[in-house]
Parts: sequence; C-alpha cells; structure tokens
Amino acid sequence: MIESPFTRVLDRIVNLPDLDATWLTVASELLRFAAGNMPSASSWAGLPPGEPHSTVVVTSAVARAALARATPNASDDSKLSFAAKKEREILRSVALQQLAEAQFDQQMNEATTALGLAEAIDGLTGHTFMPWFKGQGELMVNEGTVYPIRELDPRQWLGANSANTRPSRRPTRELLSTSCLQVAKDVHAFTFVLDFHYWDTMSDFGGEAKLIAAVGQPNTGLDDFDIKLSTEPTATYANHGPIDHTAQASCVGKLIAAAGAANADILVLPEYTLSPQSRDLLAKQLPPTDKAPRMVITGVSAGTDDDGYIINEAIMILSTPADGLPRIITLPTKIYPAEVEGFNEHLKQGSEIRLFLTQQWTIATLICFDAMDDNIIDQLAAFGANLLLVPALSEKTATLMGSATSLCHRSQAFVVISTGPARWESSKIPITGSPEQRSEAVFAGPYATGQVAQAATSLSDGVEAGRTDLWTFSYPTREVAAHRICNS
Repeated sequence: MIESPFTRVLDRIVNLPDLDATWLTVASELLRFAAGNMPSASSWAGLPPGEPHSTVVVTSAVARAALARATPNASDDSKLSFAAKKEREILRSVALQQLAEAQFDQQMNEATTALGLAEAIDGLTGHTFMPWFKGQGELMVNEGTVYPIRELDPRQWLGANSANTRPSRRPTRELLSTSCLQVAKDVHAFTFVLDFHYWDTMSDFGGEAKLIAAVGQPNTGLDDFDIKLSTEPTATYANHGPIDHTAQASCVGKLIAAAGAANADILVLPEYTLSPQSRDLLAKQLPPTDKAPRMVITGVSAGTDDDGYIINEAIMILSTPADGLPRIITLPTKIYPAEVEGFNEHLKQGSEIRLFLTQQWTIATLICFDAMDDNIIDQLAAFGANLLLVPALSEKTATLMGSATSLCHRSQAFVVISTGPARWESSKIPITGSPEQRSEAVFAGPYATGQVAQAATSLSDGVEAGRTDLWTFSYPTREVAAHRICNS
C-alpha cells in the first residue's frame, strides 16, 4: 500500500500511547481526517444511487465484526474506555483491506473508509461520548472541533398533535458526522460554547409531557425606556433600559409569579427589559423557586463599556426547587446592532453564542437581530438546538420569526420569541410602527403541520390600562391564554 496522509493517520492511531488511546480520540482523529480531506466535486460524479453512504455502512459493519472476533471476552469496561493496541491494529487492517477493494477514486475511498471506521466506533461506544463531554464542563467549538450530537424525540411534548420526527437536512456533500459525533465547520466567525454545567441541575426540566411556555410584556411604549440619540460622529441610539427601575422590577416580578402560577416551564421577556438597577431590585423579590417558571430569559441593558457602548445582554434565571434560591446566569452579549429610523444601536458587539445542554434539551438564546443571521441558525441546527429563546425589541418581526422558527423543522426545536414594547411609538423620538407588522409573543414547535402555533399581534390599543401583558401557551393542546397582570 502506497503511503498517503490517510495511512499516516492510521499509523498514528496505532502508535498512540495506551493512556491516550480512548475510543473518542480514535474516532475524532478519523472524523477530522474525513473533514479535512473532503472529496472534490469530481469524486461524486457518476456514483451509484445510495453511494458513498452504503460503503460507509459496509465498512462500519466489517470493522465491528473484526473487533468482535478479536476480543470476544473483552469486559464492558475495556470496551467503554480505551482502544487496545491490538484493536487499533485491527482498525488499520480493515481500512487497508477496504481501500484495496474500494471502487471510487482515492479521495472518496479514504474519506468513506475513515468515516466507516468512526461509525463502527460509534456503534460500540458512542453512548459513552456524551457523559465524557459532560464531565469536561464545557466545550469551546472551533473550526475542526469534534463535538457530540444527538437527536431527541419531540413527541412527548406535543400531546395528540402529530410531530415532525425527522430533522430536515440541507443537501450536502460534506462527510462530517457519524451517529454521535460531528466536526465543526464554518464556525470561525463566532465563538460557540457547549455548556454542560447545568445538566444535573436541569435534568428534570422537560421531564413531564405538559410543556407550557410564556411571554411577558412589561412595557407600553418606547417612552418607558431611557433612550439617548446622538448624531456625532454618526447617528446612533443607546437604550439604557427602563426609566422607572422600581416599577419595572415590580412588574417583572409579578409576570414571573403569574407565569409560575400558570404552570409555565419557560418565560421569555423582551430585549432591554431590565437595567442593572431593576435587575438587582428584581433579584430581591423573585418568587420562591417552586412558584416560578424553571427558566426565565430576559434582556438586560447592562451598562456601558469604557467607550460608552451599550452592553446589551440577557440573563437566565433558573429556579430549581432543590437549590432553594433562583440562580441568575449572565448570557453572552448581543452580536449585531439594530438600525431604527437611520440610527444604529450603539452596541458593544459580542461574538459568543452559548448553548446549554441538559438531559432533554440543547438550549440557545439569541437577542433580536442575532436570530436573523442564517449562519448562526445553520450552526444551531448542526448542534441540534431544540429550544431557542429570543428576547427582542423591534418594530417588525416577520423576518425574525421566519429565521428563528426554521429550527422547528431543521432541528425539531421549540421556539419562543418575546418582542417589546407593546406599542412601537414614542412622544420623544420621531418614530412610529404599524402594529400589524409585529408580534409581541410567538410560540412555535416541531409540529408536522403549522409550526408557528401562535403569534400574538401587537394591538393599537396597547396603551390602555387593561392591555394583555402575559401569554401562556400549551404545546400539547396548542392553546394560548392571555392574562392581565401588571395592568389589571
């Protein structure tokens, strides 16, 4: 066999120090080779139907059978941890045999053989990969990082409604994944972090079939916010959060308590709902953990940096009865500034997107414009995000809704969007928006039909004292309920 980059990878795997030769390491080496040596377009020309995936399956089966014959009495512990040198030699032998008999060109032969061996390892030990990653706490995903993937069945949360049970896949000729692992690609523009720290804390979140989400609306119009306009050196606006910190904290506290009383698991509040002052006041009056939603997401105007740019971020409030007290987690800052009537958001731009993995969920939060970036949505789909929460402040929501809710069929996601304020009007700023073009509350899920289950449209009578300010939605029954909390 002529030496090639692939045979050198096989030799490197065989010669790994025994204490470094975990099955995960071996599978990762093979996957990274396949991803870094993707077959060219000419390699795909004239392939028979079902190829090269049929060859991957055959290679996987041959490798698994060879490993089983060589170590029939191997203990479960040895199978679940390290690949003995004898087993690594078997993998190399199978690979060389498959390459000698392969029917494609060298690029395709080597990529499919590498992928087939990695798939064989998945079949033997793939169920141990997620616990290993979990034990690391978090994983920063860079170009070429191998990360765990999984598919969760959404049917338990949809009641009698039929579900989309097969995530859609965009057509691709990229051999990047096995059943349990995938290689990151095109992630260089952002910093993606898979966070496992709250896996145990949130292990029972979504454990029951009755999934209820809520959206709260604490503000009537833009005059509720401390917004500063500037034309020097360019036209910008800076939203410093609500003007009345005490009233805002009180209203948000009431919305959280009311959502909890309605048995909501999730509550999403709009972008810029809190400032540092109202956030701190809210922290002192949060309802007991057994009377609050398990997860509250709200936007925060968290002050300014040294150059005067607004720090626009979100927080997650986790309520776990076993902990006794709610836990407040600061989420990454917004990435893309918004533009309103020719004024750009004076924003300190972030780059991190953090996904929280639990027993049932892969959870992402995107702030307003960030949820309209197709590259970000593509990556969330690749990570298998199945719960997307979006706090927003916008005069129009159609594009935001379309982009965010595409995850409902791409990765079987549940999506909740909260847009503030109730009316896009201001007496201080020359701005007005049509209520027909925006929705205050959006609930969507991986239903077989009609993924956007409910969009509560912003009403022209939103300034009236009795306006709706809380919506709850039952995913099993697809029923929405409107409540008056702060304005009753």
